[in-house]
Amino acid sequence: MRQSGSACSVWLTVEVKSGAAGRLRSLHLALQTYPNCPGGLVFSSAPYDVLRGHKLAFLPLYFAYAATKSHATPQAQAPGGSDGA
Repeated sequence: MRQSGSACSVWLTVEVKSGAAGRLRSLHLALQTYPNCPGGLVFSSAPYDVLRGHKLAFLPLYFAYAATKSHATPQAQAPGGSDGA
């Protein structure tokens, strides 16, 4: 999570669960501490779901790579600036 002053304006909070979503205490605490944070992502074995009232999106574990691919560093990209896709 990246902070901008007292607000989480750029990054979403992320939690990864190996099983059921559970209580997500740390994620809820982060969202309460930084009310300007746009929301949180939960990667788990659960199917896709969005809880708008809680600012949470549940994503399948296999989506983790696609969710972070656009944030690859230049060193992680193939020569010539292309990611090979």
